[in-house]
Amino acid sequence: MFYDIFIIMKLDNLVIEELSRMKSLFGYERGKVVSEQVVSDTPNYGFNNSYNFTTKTPSTSAPPAAEKTLPDVTVKSTLTPRQKNINNAFCNVKNGLIVNAASSHNGTKWNDYVTTYKVTSAEIATSQKKCPNSEVAVKTKTTIKPDPKVMELQKQLKAAGYNLGNSGPNKDGVDGIMGAKTRAAQQQMTQQKGQDALKQVAQQGQNRTNQLKQSVLQNSVLSPQQQANAAALKAGQPLPQQQTTQQPTQQNDVVTKEPPTEPGYPGEFKNGWYFDEKSQDWIQAQ
Repeated sequence: MFYDIFIIMKLDNLVIEELSRMKSLFGYERGKVVSEQVVSDTPNYGFNNSYNFTTKTPSTSAPPAAEKTLPDVTVKSTLTPRQKNINNAFCNVKNGLIVNAASSHNGTKWNDYVTTYKVTSAEIATSQKKCPNSEVAVKTKTTIKPDPKVMELQKQLKAAGYNLGNSGPNKDGVDGIMGAKTRAAQQQMTQQKGQDALKQVAQQGQNRTNQLKQSVLQNSVLSPQQQANAAALKAGQPLPQQQTTQQPTQQNDVVTKEPPTEPGYPGEFKNGWYFDEKSQDWIQAQ
């Protein structure tokens, strides 16, 4: 009998010890059977079932809540096959050509593609949103409006014979945009005007020099009276009496009704007039 009591006490101790160990594995509340407790935020050690110590049978715990999935928010493309093809060509333009080995338009000029398939501005705008860094998009953003002043300059350059290319509505280079050809032609025309102005100034200076030389030559010629006076002075003789009578006019002289306006020198004949030394005035020759 004592032995049976000992066995029973031993079993009770084992049960108590086992329960103590179970504490570290399950969250529990006092007054509730372990298998019936549902305690939130307790660690899961890989046990899906709990043990009912009353019936000594495993009890299946409530299945975990199903994991919620995010709704499908994928936006389906509304682009038409035509717009997709235009986008594909637009995004692969290099140096004005469509460069795409997988496309049947590989090597085609973008401008020809637009003309052939009548691509609208709205379709191009859609492609720009798809590929804002495309060569076509960059050129479109930097489009310059025609300047009336530049257009007037180009007309002058064209009239002066400068080649401005074949841009513009008339294919003569007059497009109102200051391009490389317009800038080069303007520079050439400016240089030419400067050279022409220098040549004109040089010619005017040469003409003035020639006039001065001619005047000096004319004034350096001594009249007969001056020559006689010079000879008398050289010989130490008194000056010969100056003649005031009619003097013959030089051949081919032009006789004028009015005396010369510029001052003369004694004995000078000019246009039918004689410069008198005493009166210091022109006297008409008789």
